[in-house]
Amino acid sequence: MSAEFDLSDFDAPTAAADHTALLNEMREAGAAGVRSASAPLVAAASEVQRQVKELRAAERSIQAATASITAARSALFWDNAKHLLLYAAVGGLVLGGGGVGYHFVKRPKVETQYFGCADWNARTKTCKGQWMPLTPKKPDDGASE
Repeated sequence: MSAEFDLSDFDAPTAAADHTALLNEMREAGAAGVRSASAPLVAAASEVQRQVKELRAAERSIQAATASITAARSALFWDNAKHLLLYAAVGGLVLGGGGVGYHFVKRPKVETQYFGCADWNARTKTCKGQWMPLTPKKPDDGASE
């Protein structure tokens, strides 16, 4: 053995002996262990944070699209309502005009009554008696024969 064996190395350490080097090495080993154990968690947390940012951006774009769809739907509703009111007004005018036109165009019911002479002179073609209203003959039902 090249180095001599010294028993003083195994004596109890004195109060002045400083163990800071050993404690520093233990702290560095612990910190390295914590770093190695927490590195996947930090990576996962940063990935989740990135995904949250993407989802918030997607949510804002969906809300903007929803707002534009709602505005378009509202405009379409009012456009359809305007057309419906226009069609109803035109239909009312057509029906009202047709009713008024029918009232003025219809032929009045002409009451005609035929008169006949009670004493007709065929040679002079004059009536010697009074003119009397004629009543139409009732159709014969064939039961009176």
